[in-house]
Amino acid sequence: MMGRSDVDVSMSSEGERGRRLSLSDRYNRPELMAGCLEGMLELANARPRISVEERSSGGYRLFVRW
Repeated sequence: MMGRSDVDVSMSSEGERGRRLSLSDRYNRPELMAGCLEGMLELANARPRISVEERSSGGYRLFVRW
């Protein structure tokens, strides 16, 4: 993840067009990752909707739909 070995990412499927992403990123704001994912999905002609579901000092969880 962005060349950092301290970031763990896990993903779970939520239907055909939804995913929950959990990231153990303590330094970047979740809105940064949400914006990056949104831009990539738009390049793939998708209409993403990304929300921050949970924040903690050790990371965050995003819900991605398209």
